[in-house]
Amino acid sequence: MLLILKNFIKVLPAQLAEQIKIINDSYLTVDLHQKEFDYVISVMTFHHLLYSSKKNLYTKICKSLKVGGKYIEGDYIVSEEKEKILLEKFELSNQNKSIEDGFFHIDIPFSLKTEKELLNEAGFHNFNLIFKKDEVAVYVLRKEE
Repeated sequence: MLLILKNFIKVLPAQLAEQIKIINDSYLTVDLHQKEFDYVISVMTFHHLLYSSKKNLYTKICKSLKVGGKYIEGDYIVSEEKEKILLEKFELSNQNKSIEDGFFHIDIPFSLKTEKELLNEAGFHNFNLIFKKDEVAVYVLRKEE
């Protein structure tokens, strides 16, 4: 997918191509400068992180956006009941192990309610659900100051 995007950028007019910055790195370790981006896009990645890591990462992303910038996320979401069950399942599987957050492949998606709370706590506003089908949602938020 990254290769497709890189090839697409090559055919764009230079003035558009220079406005796109592709970051191929870990969310957890990449250094994002404050007020650097107009948009940040995330697709199907956050549902592997626990609450505290998500909140820290959302805060980091919010700080990296310019005022009025937008964060667009498409991810796996579940009902509040299923969220609780999946978190309990994760906690049970981790009782005898010390799995560092982000270094496992387990689905721990949250409900839209939890996502909204997390994003709001991180500094985002104007949650706008633009797509939802089954357990997939896409939403857009704006940074205000």
